[in-house]
Formats: sequence, C-alpha cells, structure tokens
Amino acid sequence: MQKDIRNFDLAGRLSGQMLGVLMPELALHEGEAAAERIRTAVEAVATLHNGMERTVTISIGLSEVDPEHADLESALALAAACLHRATLAGGNRILTPGSPPPMALVEGTV
Repeated sequence: MQKDIRNFDLAGRLSGQMLGVLMPELALHEGEAAAERIRTAVEAVATLHNGMERTVTISIGLSEVDPEHADLESALALAAACLHRATLAGGNRILTPGSPPPMALVEGTV
C-alpha cells in the first residue's frame, strides 16, 4: 500500500484487520483512483498457502472531510459505513457515500 500513496500521506492500522489512509488535499474522485490502484495491486499479488496459490482482495470505504462532515471522526465513521456496505456486497470493491447500492444488497428487497 505504501508504494501506491504519496510520501506525505499517512497509512496505519485502525483496528484488527482495518487499515486507514489519510490523503490530505485530495478530492474524492482522486481518492477513488488511488484506492483503485491499491485494490488492484493487492489483488495482483499471489501467495502460496498449503501448496495452493491464493490471492487476497480488499474492500475499501472512502469518504472525504467536507463541510457536511467537517471533522475527521465523522469522515472516518462515514468511511467505515461505506466499508461495511462494500463487505456485505461481496467485497473486493470501493464504495463512497455517493456510490449506488451494490446489486447484491438490492436483490431480493421489496
């Protein structure tokens, strides 16, 4: 992940399996492009486990600090909600607050 972010961005562990990246002065659409670079880089790495080749995928929830969510804690909570939606939808995707609901969440609803 470190090679796919700028040298002044900050990456770190938020909890058990959750990592976060702060990317100052980056518009949401630029953040989506950066997140996609990270997602595809992780997916491209194959490892051997018990003699079988495996790949790892990641889900990403993305938000930005804006006037509506002016503090970092609110932006992180919003990103966590997007991450939860991405995981429920099957993972290996990036969701933002403006992303349409994934079809996996829509199918079977009334």
